[in-house]
Amino acid sequence: MRWAATPRASTFLEALKPAVEIAPPLSLFEDLTMLAAQTPEDQEQQLLKLYAAGQTVEAIYLARRLYGFDLATAKTFVDRLRQSGVA
Repeated sequence: MRWAATPRASTFLEALKPAVEIAPPLSLFEDLTMLAAQTPEDQEQQLLKLYAAGQTVEAIYLARRLYGFDLATAKTFVDRLRQSGVA
């Protein structure tokens, strides 16, 4: 496919539809404001849910906010949660 000019994203995606499957847009907004008041088990379940949905960065960010971890510690925490199969 050759373009004489750079197309808008919507035009480009429309042109790709016959050749590839394009997933529907995802909504990444979820109200997590009350998560700090939940039990540690519920917090861990939410982190695992985010990870399972492919939102690893969000899970790590949330672990940092909830527990005051630095980046490396939060990543290790989320990885260990996933490996332990707590869910």
